[in-house]
Parts: sequence; C-alpha cells; structure tokens
Amino acid sequence: MGRKVIGGHGGKVPRATLNGSEYCFEEMSFEEISEEEDTTNSCGAGKNEYEYGNSHIEGSVRATWDIAANPFQDPPELRSGQSYRMLGYLHSSPGAGNLDGPRYEIDDMRINNVRTNAPVKGKLEVSFNFKSSGAYSYPNQASDSTSGA
Repeated sequence: MGRKVIGGHGGKVPRATLNGSEYCFEEMSFEEISEEEDTTNSCGAGKNEYEYGNSHIEGSVRATWDIAANPFQDPPELRSGQSYRMLGYLHSSPGAGNLDGPRYEIDDMRINNVRTNAPVKGKLEVSFNFKSSGAYSYPNQASDSTSGA
C-alpha cells in the first residue's frame, strides 16, 4: 500500500489564482466530464457500447474572508456569469510568488453561481461552482498542451 498524501506535507499546499491574483480558499474540487453517447446496437452481442466526445472541467471553490485580518479590505468580488482565468495548483510551495507544481489551467472559467454566507459570529464564507469554456489543461499534461475544446 502506498503512502498517504496529506495536505500541507512538506510545506506544500493547494493554491489558486483568478485572473492572476491569488485567491485564498479552504477547499476546491475539479472534475473532468466527457459527453457520453450510447452506441449500443444489435451488433454488440448483448453488451452496452459507448463513445465519448467533447469534454470540460467543472468544480467548486469554498473560501472564507476574515474581515478582522484587514477591516479596510473589500471582500472578493466574484460575479455569476463572469469569466476568469484560473490556475488551480494541487500543491505549491508556500510564500508569495512561489506558485509552482502540478495545476489545472482553465483559460476561460465561467462561474455558475456565487453563494455568500455572512454569520453574525465568524467569517464570511464565499463559495461558487464553475465550468470551463474552451481549452484547459490538467496536472499530468505538459504545460503547453490543452484538452477539451
């Protein structure tokens, strides 16, 4: 059995940027989905058959914003229906400007919805779902290759 991968092990953590600015989050997820076409017919010897077409990435991000950290800072402005360029690093070195490691690159990420939870006591929570539109690359691809157009 292999070794467990623990977030933060060795000082590396997941990180994300939207339009070049780092976005501090608590959780993000990515899922690559391909269109599925059922091609089952009488020549399939009683077995289902499928072909796959266009693909895209969709996922979600959950973040908190602590006004006590900087009471003069505005909360992150995220808008449903807007387009952003997203780099989602699975693990990256800590420190400003040290963005490295395997990552999802989504040139045109479209936000589906933005949810804001503002408790009386605690941190403001912002979360959103997204889908890629056009080209993207995922962590085990070379950085200059793209998939899913």
